[in-house]
Amino acid sequence: MNDVPLHAFLSRLPARTGNWANAGAHATPGAGAVLRVQRLKNADAVSCETQALSSLDPALFEEFVDAVMAANASLTSVEQTYCRLLKAGAGRMATFTFDAPSRATMALAHPILKKRGIPMTVFVSPTAADTGVAPWWLALEALVLASNSISIAVRGQTFRARCHTPQEKSETLDNLAPLLLAQPPQVVHRAVLAVCEADGIDLSEISADVMRWGDLKRLAQDPLVTIGLLAPECHATGAASYDAVLESVTWAKARVEKELSVTPAHLAFGAGWHGFVEQRDLEIANTLGFHTACLPAGGALFAEDAATFAILPRMVLSDSTEALLDAQASCGAALGSTQTYWRKASVA
Repeated sequence: MNDVPLHAFLSRLPARTGNWANAGAHATPGAGAVLRVQRLKNADAVSCETQALSSLDPALFEEFVDAVMAANASLTSVEQTYCRLLKAGAGRMATFTFDAPSRATMALAHPILKKRGIPMTVFVSPTAADTGVAPWWLALEALVLASNSISIAVRGQTFRARCHTPQEKSETLDNLAPLLLAQPPQVVHRAVLAVCEADGIDLSEISADVMRWGDLKRLAQDPLVTIGLLAPECHATGAASYDAVLESVTWAKARVEKELSVTPAHLAFGAGWHGFVEQRDLEIANTLGFHTACLPAGGALFAEDAATFAILPRMVLSDSTEALLDAQASCGAALGSTQTYWRKASVA
């Protein structure tokens, strides 16, 4: 792999444990930020003080967007970000990305960005679009929010936690998710869904919210929307062979090309790769012709992030105090310019 500053990124990757919502996000002067929005929550959603799965209040998202615009940051697509990083003095940028977004998230986020003429990049999960099955981390959140305590058995290990209060629920998600990410994704998925079924947790609404190919085709017709590929999950990726990862990403890319008639030029490593992205995974992305590989977390952008192939860190945008302030600072927006956040913070 030529001209890829791997050392700069591998040293900045988040640890394998730690805060799920804010891993590695500390504002540093740079060229801006690529922001990862996991999902926007409905007004009637149950909320923790710190959403461990990175849910974001729609009103807060809109105010954040306006604050970044007021700061005269450039609102760019991932491709534009890559091109501008190759040029010296590109100025501050803000890039909005969405990993395997739900119908509800797109119904809330897409109009906000489209109204302002702001591009967005949607990383498609072919598995989710094919099956309509809810991701295990959303099932886990539903389980935690509906329970006072949980017990999940995975490959001979039993993970138990109290979930009585909003704070306990948030801490449980923060602490449990990294542990589960060390296990094979199929095993984790089966284990979480089995507990949900045993406890009577209805996941039908979550599954119905998964974007299928028809939804994605309509979204892709918007010229402001860039379609990228969300890398298939590969927990404990060091145990998987190079050929296995190459085959899974090749298959996923082909599915997007077939269904959407788009060749994705950008690859994202999402929640299922948190802390597990390795050099060989980046080499595979470059080999398959992707222009960029967007990491699951990280910090601000720097010009050296882009070369012949770009490895872009992403900052999680959520209701979390730290995540919000870091993102604002990296995008050049004035801290505290989002009034919804400061009202919530003053009440807390």
